[in-house]
Amino acid sequence: MDFITPLTIGLIGSFHCIGMCGPIVVALPLKKHNLLSKITGTVLYNSGRVFTYSVLGILFGLLGSGIHMAGFQQWTSILLGAAMIISVLFPYFFRQKITIGNLFSGFAARLIARLRKLFTDRSYFSLLMIGLLNGLLPCGLVYVAIAGAISSGTIISGALFMMFFGIGTIPLLLIATLSSDAIG
Repeated sequence: MDFITPLTIGLIGSFHCIGMCGPIVVALPLKKHNLLSKITGTVLYNSGRVFTYSVLGILFGLLGSGIHMAGFQQWTSILLGAAMIISVLFPYFFRQKITIGNLFSGFAARLIARLRKLFTDRSYFSLLMIGLLNGLLPCGLVYVAIAGAISSGTIISGALFMMFFGIGTIPLLLIATLSSDAIG
């Protein structure tokens, strides 16, 4: 298993994460009275995200395994590549009339409502749950990683691909979270 590719996608892609999830990590309900509890809360939040990504990796690795066993891996690679190109061109051609985000709006709205409730509780459990749920928010970068998990061809490789992707996103998000007091 090549762990460099998903780790690099996560590291480089974390600049996107700061733009999209930056408000979430800055607003995390951390116990801010000392650095150790902030670090603990941040680790729990990121562990939740990475766990969710790993579970997605298992599911999509299983899908990729089935595709691989059926002999459709070449067609799958072509379709995934075409889907990535379409996802970039789609908003350009339709100018916000229909967006990928709109397709998931009902799911995302319910997820955001649950996240809002968790943001009112300054417990370690709520931070873990925020991370777990955040891993399910619609995100183009996660979709790219899922394509990698599918093409990995096995359940274990899919899980590891998504896990290393998630780990790659942690450093920049960790810095943003721990420096949120200086921002606010």
